[in-house]
Amino acid sequence: MTELSPIYLLADSRPLFLNEGGVSLLSRIKADIDKSIIKAAYVGASNGDEPAFYELFTEAMTAAGIDDLRMISAFFEPEDKAFIADADIILLAGGDVDLGWKTFQAVGLDDAIRGRYQDGATLIGVSAGAVQLGMRAFKNSSPKQEIFNTLQIIPLCIGAHEEASEWANLKALISHQKGWPRGLGIPFGGAVICYPDQSYETVYQPIHEWIYLEEEQAFKESLIMSNVV
Repeated sequence: MTELSPIYLLADSRPLFLNEGGVSLLSRIKADIDKSIIKAAYVGASNGDEPAFYELFTEAMTAAGIDDLRMISAFFEPEDKAFIADADIILLAGGDVDLGWKTFQAVGLDDAIRGRYQDGATLIGVSAGAVQLGMRAFKNSSPKQEIFNTLQIIPLCIGAHEEASEWANLKALISHQKGWPRGLGIPFGGAVICYPDQSYETVYQPIHEWIYLEEEQAFKESLIMSNVV
C-alpha cells in the first residue's frame, strides 16, 4: 500500500515564500520526495486559471528547485490528465470555493486529485484550495447558502483568513446540522501541515481550532501555537 504524504493547508500564498531557520515549506516538501525530477501541478479552476496566480506558483517552485511545472486547465485536457497522473505535488489555488468545486466535478478533477493523493502525491491547498480539501463548505461562502461536500480528504472544515469576522462563516458551518462539527481557522500568513494519522502541525501563525458541542450548543475553542518549519 502506498504511503500517504502530508497535506499542506495555507491561508494565502505567502507561506510558499517564507523561510524560517533556513528551511522553507517547499524545501521541506521537496526533501520528502525521493526523486531527482519533481513534477508539480497547479490547479487554478477556483480563480478561472488567472495567469498572475500561476506566475506566483512558478516563482515559488522555481526558487525551491522544482522546475517541471504545469497549469492544469479548467478544461482538463488529455495533456493535463497525463501530467496530473504523474504529479508529485498538486497545488489547489485560491479564489472562489464554489466555482472551483463545480469545475472539479464537471471535468473529473475531484476524482483525479483524490486518486493521485492515494497514490502518494503531496497536496497543497491555498485559501479556497485549503477549504476544498476539507469536509464541507457553504456555496458562495455565505451561511445563508446551501452546504456542499468538498474533497473530504481532511476530516475538518477549513476556514482561511476569516479573522476579521472572528471566523463567523466557519463557526456557522460547523454548528450547522448539515455541517461538520470540527474546524480549523487559518489566519493570513498561516499554514497547517496535516499528517496521515490525523495529527497536524501549525506553521508561522497560531491556528484556531473549534469543536461544536451539539448537546451544549456551544463551541470549544483552542489556540494552537505555531512551530518553526
